[in-house]
Amino acid sequence: MYVVAFTELAPLTDQVVGTLAAELGIIAYDARLLLGGGAPHILLTTPDLTRAQDLTTRLLAHGHRAVIVDDTQVVPSARMTAIRRFRFEASQIVLETEAAEALPYDDVHAVLRAYHQVSSEIRSEVKTTSINVSRVLVTGMVTVSTKTTQKVAHDEEREGVMYLFRRSEKPPWILRESHVSFLALGAAMLPTRPQNYARLHEVLRRYLRHARFDDSLLSVKRVAEKRIAAQAVAPGVNARTSSTSSEAGIDLRAHIVALGLTTQVGSTYRT
Repeated sequence: MYVVAFTELAPLTDQVVGTLAAELGIIAYDARLLLGGGAPHILLTTPDLTRAQDLTTRLLAHGHRAVIVDDTQVVPSARMTAIRRFRFEASQIVLETEAAEALPYDDVHAVLRAYHQVSSEIRSEVKTTSINVSRVLVTGMVTVSTKTTQKVAHDEEREGVMYLFRRSEKPPWILRESHVSFLALGAAMLPTRPQNYARLHEVLRRYLRHARFDDSLLSVKRVAEKRIAAQAVAPGVNARTSSTSSEAGIDLRAHIVALGLTTQVGSTYRT
């Protein structure tokens, strides 16, 4: 599938909204909804490359910055090289693993900060028993009744991530706030994980002087979440949890932003 998206908008006037609605064949209200929730704005998903290219050409003619991404070429977070234990060297980041993979500083063209969010719903059954005291007094018989109550609880977990896109077009690297070791900060380490995560971002800016740093994905509000299979909470417990994750949607948007920052406008992303 091909995804057409805005990476930058011309000033959002009624005329711009009307033009976009006409190009997409929708009403102005729906066009405004498409432009909500933070950039990048995904406008169209289609298997027809010609249609995607035609729409992109028309959007560019109206002064917008639009790109096409082939979603089969989007690298999922799970397939990116994960930065955990590592060290900074003179010209590269080196992973402290058996393979000792290295990422040259001058090969990083974009560092994008974002959040991955997992939303969970836990459904449980609570059984309570009670004795009908009045009946006991009248008949001497003990009557026990059982009532089953359904309970639903919700939980959200949000993790900060940094995508490191490469000039060489090799798969991106990813740094996850809850998985990375901050030992590479040395004497600059701070007491808490959030503080060290922010400090690491500052240090990366110093080492990756030629990279583009972009925080636009931090403001994304609406992302289609992918369902994670429901599972039992624990053996013998009458409760199940079902979860959805924004990870795949943020991965796609990260590739859109990286393309908007680094390649010719209107071209198709390839890895």
